[in-house]
Amino acid sequence: MEDYPGSKAQGSVIFSDSADWDAHAGPVDFAMLKPSYLSSHIKMAKSGRPAEKLAAARVLTILSSEDSATLDVKSARCEIISKEGHLALLTMLKPDDTKGVALWEPAVRENERENERENLNVTLAREAAVAALCNLCAQDDTRAEVVEAGGIQVLVRLIGQEGQGDELLKYACGALGNLARESQVNKDAIAALGGITRLCDLACATGIRDEEEDRASLEDLENDDGLELNASIALRKLAIGHAKNYDKMQELLTESQLRYFLHAELPNPEGVVPEAEAHIPM
Repeated sequence: MEDYPGSKAQGSVIFSDSADWDAHAGPVDFAMLKPSYLSSHIKMAKSGRPAEKLAAARVLTILSSEDSATLDVKSARCEIISKEGHLALLTMLKPDDTKGVALWEPAVRENERENERENLNVTLAREAAVAALCNLCAQDDTRAEVVEAGGIQVLVRLIGQEGQGDELLKYACGALGNLARESQVNKDAIAALGGITRLCDLACATGIRDEEEDRASLEDLENDDGLELNASIALRKLAIGHAKNYDKMQELLTESQLRYFLHAELPNPEGVVPEAEAHIPM
């Protein structure tokens, strides 16, 4: 299977700082992006309160994003890895550590509004953590360190858990797509853990609709919050050069879905694939 231009929209996350994070916690103080502060941010990501974890993860997302035009992004990513920032980020995506101790301990307050804010801190911090990981997975050397630390297992488990928000799932799919890019070993590992099934489920849940419903399009980003796009890209990266993965997708998807998610081709109104185009070449 050959690549198509749309599938190359993979790399850093779509936004270096989500509008939701900004609305909840205010804009990032760009003075905090100094390299000398990196160790402090990673320490907060490891052991801070939820609001501190959110602040730290946002900074790590920006530092690792290609949107940071004033930074040497490759060096910044390597520096984050060298200081074990990826380990802190992966830990933020786990509900508990190996000893069964809760990693998230938002204080229980009498004020219900404060409790809601604290819970939102947890949600947004996890989004920012997986966004930063998505960026780290866009680069060969830092990608390898994320894999070595168990990143594939964490991400595949994450997209299979119920109750996850679209923003978190979008970044998790983006990270898996980055991990699958040009790596047969990573493709095998993602597939072995059930990643293809989970990505297909996500793509179908957010992509092709029944005819009476509005249909999101890979070519119409205004109607896509990024989840469908990143899930589709991840599936394509897993299929390119990997016949076994492609065969698995054929089992899970209809012909119309397969052409839509892997080739960005909208089904015709009758839903019939022309006979001359029915075979998708590998």
